[in-house]
Amino acid sequence: MHLLRRESRVEVPRAYRSRLESIVGSSLENGAYRLDLQWNSVEEARRHSARIPQMQDELRQVKAEINQRMKEIRAAFSERRGSVKPGLVAVVASKVTGKKRTAEDKARKLEKLSRKQDEALAPYQMTRDVIDRLLLQLDSFKKQVDAWLARQE
Repeated sequence: MHLLRRESRVEVPRAYRSRLESIVGSSLENGAYRLDLQWNSVEEARRHSARIPQMQDELRQVKAEINQRMKEIRAAFSERRGSVKPGLVAVVASKVTGKKRTAEDKARKLEKLSRKQDEALAPYQMTRDVIDRLLLQLDSFKKQVDAWLARQE
């Protein structure tokens, strides 16, 4: 019997968790996806060899959807950045201290908005990274299965 096993740890947005679990064939346990491929015969190895590219295509599709969602999030924050204005206190204080106060206030608000954007994108980025690791693992598994099959023929 041959067994290949790898784990990838991540905090995955709920919307993608069940899809990744159905593609990979394992659930998220302790923050990790476990890829297990076992075979006892040439026939089982050939099934894995055929299934791996399908899994990779499905993972790439999920990754493309995540990339699209990330673009939407960035666009939404970009719109909000364009409407950032200094607060009333900063405007009043600028009358006394000059324009520096309003610029500082606006910069502070932009920095806060940037942090919020990073927080909103982080789970998607982590999920994308996990998909990349899963794709690499599947490449490695495919090579191992194909090498085993070549030795059997």
